[in-house]
Amino acid sequence: MWSHHENTILNRIMVQLDESLSPPDDADELRLFLASLTKSGERAMVDLCDLAKDAYFHVATKGSVSIKKVLPAMLASNAWLRQHYAQPIYGAEGGMSSLNYKNFTWLPTDEHGQSIDDPYEILRDLGAEMLGEPLAAGQDPDELVIAEGGAAATAYSRLQFEDPARRAEVSNQASPAALL
Repeated sequence: MWSHHENTILNRIMVQLDESLSPPDDADELRLFLASLTKSGERAMVDLCDLAKDAYFHVATKGSVSIKKVLPAMLASNAWLRQHYAQPIYGAEGGMSSLNYKNFTWLPTDEHGQSIDDPYEILRDLGAEMLGEPLAAGQDPDELVIAEGGAAATAYSRLQFEDPARRAEVSNQASPAALL
């Protein structure tokens, strides 16, 4: 996890499961799994923000330990990470299985063959497309809801509560942008 964000989101999902008028059939199992990952659970996530505070400095972070600053700095300074994440991972042969993605790459190349060095660019574009909130030239990406994780929460909610036909249609789309 990074700071307390993921722990907070998992706790909110458990509350949603408790308050839902029509929870999924496996709600109890899901709740137990989520509880095991949270701060007091037996499989509690490690806070990588603490690790960054204690052991990572890069001038590009400008002293910040925000994951939006640390991740691009790490990618910029580590050729192995850039090479690894430039390869298809989700839904790719030899990668992680995925029901949502096929050959998804975190650091794809653009139309000129240049890799995108910041995965948050991908999230920004996905969030802008999903929310119908385009990013104007020169606009700070932090002005978009995706910068605060809102688009991810919205996407989660949409995929949980939209009708099954719409979810099937969305999950059969080829591009990650279409998934949202």
